[in-house]
Amino acid sequence: MRKIAGCIFLIVLLTSINRVYAGGKLYSTKGDTVVTIRTFNQRNFIINIHQSDNSIKIVYSLYDSTESIKEHADTAFQRFVKMFMTPDGPGKLKNDVLFDKLIVIEDRYTIYDRDSIILNANVDTAYFHLFNKVINTNEFEVKEKDGNGIRVYLDGTEFTYKIKTETGIRKVSAHSPTEATFPLLYALLNRSLNIYREKKSDVFLDKKRTRGY
Repeated sequence: MRKIAGCIFLIVLLTSINRVYAGGKLYSTKGDTVVTIRTFNQRNFIINIHQSDNSIKIVYSLYDSTESIKEHADTAFQRFVKMFMTPDGPGKLKNDVLFDKLIVIEDRYTIYDRDSIILNANVDTAYFHLFNKVINTNEFEVKEKDGNGIRVYLDGTEFTYKIKTETGIRKVSAHSPTEATFPLLYALLNRSLNIYREKKSDVFLDKKRTRGY
């Protein structure tokens, strides 16, 4: 009987998950606060955290596939490829405007599995406190350097955090954030994933699909 109940639960969970293009509109963001967390150089997953009044909606998008033929036929994408092949091409992608344009093009042909949860300020007070702490600070990184004064990265995942408030948009990059290096950014990433796992299931947010987080 337990086995049957478990199968029924899994079916219900999977039917609540949508397969969509990443470029699809998630919600109206006018006047609201939004934090978007996404992997920088690999299409693994995106977390959109949207605060409106006394609620927060967290939308999780996990990479499924790319329509490569359509993407490679896109003239805008071809221009980016040509630019990237030049000696100074990779450096140009550090430009926020150019990088955002590339993301828009990639999202046009990227398909994600998507699900979401809604949190209430009166119930999930700890998460609301953490979210507001993130959007109201400018100090994210713990200055930790090696003997040469330069932090060396051998492996890991680069994340970008886009923070949109009434006062404007800020972007922060974090390489494999941990509690020791980027405590606030790590806490928001880690808690956003785990609160879904606690409220729904860890089947959808399998750590193999979320870079181990």
